[in-house]
Amino acid sequence: MSESDRTTLDRHLLSPEFYANPYPIYHQLRDADPVHWSDAWNSWVLTRYDDVTATLRDFSRFSNVGRIDLFLEQLPENGREKMGPLKGHFSRAITHLDPPDHTRIRKLLKTVLSTRLVQSMRPRIEALVDELISEVKHAGRMDVIRDFAYPLPAIVLGEMLGIPPEDRDQYKRWSDDIGVGLVGTGRAALDNVERARQSLYELTHYLRPLVTERRQQPRNDLISSLISIEVRGDRLTESELFSTCITLILAGHGTTTNLIGNGLLALLRHPDQLVTLRNDPALIEAAVEELLRYDSPLQRIWRMAAEDVEIGGNQIRKGQIVLPTMGAANRDPAEFSEPDRLNIRRPDNPHVALGTGIHLCVGGPLARLQGAVAINALLQRLPSLQLETEALEWEANLFHRGLKSLPVVF
Repeated sequence: MSESDRTTLDRHLLSPEFYANPYPIYHQLRDADPVHWSDAWNSWVLTRYDDVTATLRDFSRFSNVGRIDLFLEQLPENGREKMGPLKGHFSRAITHLDPPDHTRIRKLLKTVLSTRLVQSMRPRIEALVDELISEVKHAGRMDVIRDFAYPLPAIVLGEMLGIPPEDRDQYKRWSDDIGVGLVGTGRAALDNVERARQSLYELTHYLRPLVTERRQQPRNDLISSLISIEVRGDRLTESELFSTCITLILAGHGTTTNLIGNGLLALLRHPDQLVTLRNDPALIEAAVEELLRYDSPLQRIWRMAAEDVEIGGNQIRKGQIVLPTMGAANRDPAEFSEPDRLNIRRPDNPHVALGTGIHLCVGGPLARLQGAVAINALLQRLPSLQLETEALEWEANLFHRGLKSLPVVF
């Protein structure tokens, strides 16, 4: 591949067309330059299923540790001086750890976020879905993101943590500042990083009195459970407790919002699949897996090479960032038959939309449950549901794929 062609492909990664529909670019990259050095993103971009899964599972050579330090080193020296709190949080967050620290915290967290707990929440999720639909049904139209897909997981997460409902929009802003604004473009911009630092400070100080209160008067919520949980004599330290609470807030609603939004859009654009699911709601679990594969809410994850590694004849140097692109892997024809076709009856679906290996998303079962209940309810209660416009705008984010709004009529 010529340097000119590589530069042209790289330029596409910054285009509005890429954010609107990245999949044609993924196909070009996979065919022409599957291990692609991106000057635009300052990282290696992997688009083949086998490369993506191998990288995600190989934490010894592709590490989570130290990524935020490398990212913040892009800032001017005077801008890095105030970023100690950000480094402190991310050095303890489960998403930025490798074994053995990751193994220990994940074991504690999975004890709290058990399958039994998630399934016990189904009646409450069903009630919330019905309430949200009832609030807009008389109007004959809604913005699915604003009126439904965002409020649902935000309410669920808030109730699980024991956060007052009136603070929902506030912790959504903090979450966006820290998790999206910080690394969403792949480049460290001083304004974004400063906003993330300030929001992390505010969120931490917001959580302190809640944690103090739960220590004195435990409730039936996640904060109380995280304080009290103990496995074989091991518990979360104070700093790990706050970091874990913040990680749950950062990760707890965006994936579900985008699963519902992206998934519903895919069904509306494939009416045969929509009708199939509406006529047979029992297909919903397989449908959710296919919707996750078809338009993944989390498009890629970043890793740092812990040593020099060769992939596909390309030399990746120690300390360079590698982006295993799950959105591309999930459309790889070497792994999926007719990868660009939405098929809710797909018989074999080993997608990696929520990661794989030891970093498989611990909140995946809750996101799947909310997506399943929400999408089935929308199709059953709004039988004439259709897009109001095809002029849709997507978030310009390197990692997460989601709509800014999804106007529908019914």
